[in-house]
Amino acid sequence: MAYQITYDIAGSAKYVTSSRRRYRRIGFILLILGLSAILLWSGGGDWAVTVGAMEEMVEQLSEGTGMKEAFSAFCLEILNGAELG
Repeated sequence: MAYQITYDIAGSAKYVTSSRRRYRRIGFILLILGLSAILLWSGGGDWAVTVGAMEEMVEQLSEGTGMKEAFSAFCLEILNGAELG
């Protein structure tokens, strides 16, 4: 389905395209990643591990890997870096 219609309590209809929902989702994920990076940086996290994990995630996304798999790999890289550090 390429679109969605949502109704509010007053009965007004709102037309939402699938690409608009996708952009919102990507924006939300980028916001979470940005906030995570800021928290790691300000909390004394290992910045080199974080940057490496972000680069790996971007590389996986550019190769066509799904967002869930790429984000999972990002988190695992951070956890592995925490164990080694």
